[in-house]
Amino acid sequence: MADKTGIAAILDAAGAGEMMPETDAEQLELLGMEVPASRRVAGRPAGRRNVRNQRVADFVLATVGDPLLELARMSMLPVDALAAALGVKKAEAWAEKRLCLAAIMPYIHQRQAIAVDVTNRNIVHLSIHEGPAEAVAPGGGEAVTIAAGVAEIVAIQEDSGDGER
Repeated sequence: MADKTGIAAILDAAGAGEMMPETDAEQLELLGMEVPASRRVAGRPAGRRNVRNQRVADFVLATVGDPLLELARMSMLPVDALAAALGVKKAEAWAEKRLCLAAIMPYIHQRQAIAVDVTNRNIVHLSIHEGPAEAVAPGGGEAVTIAAGVAEIVAIQEDSGDGER
């Protein structure tokens, strides 16, 4: 255990350290008051960052700068200038610029809900034939044939012998 310092060391030296309660719960018990149940749950409180991650983020911001701003600066360069700075072809510079813009986008614009078309009312006909596959379309339209094998399904049933069914 670590060496005691400050008031704890002075009280230990005076022999009074054992008399002091170490927690608030012990103090409440001495006063005859009810000790409230702890409401703290395991883990970090919601919305709070990990201390190590926060330290790394602070270090990066202090030494390198904000990566989001750097991406914004890179995306603002003309494709010709970006290609010259990177030493690549214009198509590759355009692809890099597109990646920068895609990385910045969530900070600027909210994601849109995915649209689902539920108005499509096409009819699907399913026919199961034994023998060679034949493509037959209802109404003379174009048919699509999907060739597949059929596995033999064997069901195993046991009689429990209790006479009830």
